[in-house]
Amino acid sequence: MDFFLLQLIADVSELNVVVADSVQGNITLRLVNVPWDQALDIILQAKGLDKRSQGNVIWVAPQQEIATREKEMEDARIAIEERAELVTDYIPVSFGNAEDIAKRRTVESQQTRGASGSGGGSQSRGFLSPRGSVSFDRRTNTLLVSDIPSKIQEIRELVALLDRPVQQVLIESRIVIANENFARELGARFGIS
Repeated sequence: MDFFLLQLIADVSELNVVVADSVQGNITLRLVNVPWDQALDIILQAKGLDKRSQGNVIWVAPQQEIATREKEMEDARIAIEERAELVTDYIPVSFGNAEDIAKRRTVESQQTRGASGSGGGSQSRGFLSPRGSVSFDRRTNTLLVSDIPSKIQEIRELVALLDRPVQQVLIESRIVIANENFARELGARFGIS
């Protein structure tokens, strides 16, 4: 590919562009009044390329190469999670019900397993890893979470975000007991004589 074109886009966008070694070829185009990001997308699409941004750096590579790299990174992340040591943490719930949260988490996990058929493979378990589990202590209204440290931190942050008191309405009232003497003190007489 004509790297002058990518260099021009880098100059206009004031970003750094890194081009993979496997990118090659020529392209002919004429663009008038087109924003640089749209022009870059058109060029990449025409040549079967893709981009990933990280900070002020854009990495340009063939779509298959980027997909392979992302899959390898995801596989590595999963492998690290599977080897990570399980820890147990106790998360107190102040305003909600720990039993409801734990049961909802268990039901969602079972529904996810049932939908996938075999119960194995890569399935979404929300905030828990495949080896994670959650239970509760009714007496102290506490969640008992066993999982890898990063997932426990996510659950802890979620509980902190959601465990809020229910909004209530404050109604103030004053009760006045009025009898016949009270009416006379006001200078009025109520009733029919």
